[in-house]
Amino acid sequence: MRLPERLVGSSSMMPQKANPFILEHIKGKCASPLGALVAAGTAMHNTPFTNSIEVKTEAVSHLWSALQDITDAVKLTRLIVEGAVPQTEPMEQRAEEGYTSATALANQLVRTRDISFRTAHREVGTVVRHALENRQSLTEAATELLGDRFPSLSANSLTPKAIAAAAEYGGGPGDSSFSNILSAAKRRFFQDITNFRARRRFYADAELRLRKEVGSYLI
Repeated sequence: MRLPERLVGSSSMMPQKANPFILEHIKGKCASPLGALVAAGTAMHNTPFTNSIEVKTEAVSHLWSALQDITDAVKLTRLIVEGAVPQTEPMEQRAEEGYTSATALANQLVRTRDISFRTAHREVGTVVRHALENRQSLTEAATELLGDRFPSLSANSLTPKAIAAAAEYGGGPGDSSFSNILSAAKRRFFQDITNFRARRRFYADAELRLRKEVGSYLI
């Protein structure tokens, strides 16, 4: 992926290199909540009741900086997500050159020819070796060596894009799978917003009632 210049910094050693240092900040800030949890739990250890200094003061004091770090990490992550531009052509080229579709080919052989994965693994290994020796793509080599025994093999069925699109189950990258996960995440997100707003209104009303009640005793 490519990030805009405002989200990268130059390498201290290589002047031509752009470092996505914001990702390092995000990773580092994510350690803060774990440290706060350990510190808070240790402070509360062996306390006889919650109305004690260790619990209500010392333990809680560690949480505020952790919450701020979480907020900062989310803001930085949003910048990365908004600014990142996937470099689709180099990604697809590397996936093709690395024969990343070999596992999918083995799985297809298992499903269509009813053979063990061990046997399919050996056959696909032969295909990959042939592709390397002849500087072919996986699809070309598979068609050449397996085409007569594997008639359902098409020219496009082994491209990384086709394999990703076919992964529609179990959280795969296929369009319908991703859409279902995204829709569920959006529903949870908006439900969280609704719950948060209701809780904020509840505490605001409670604060008003408290002030009103206290004020009645001061008159």
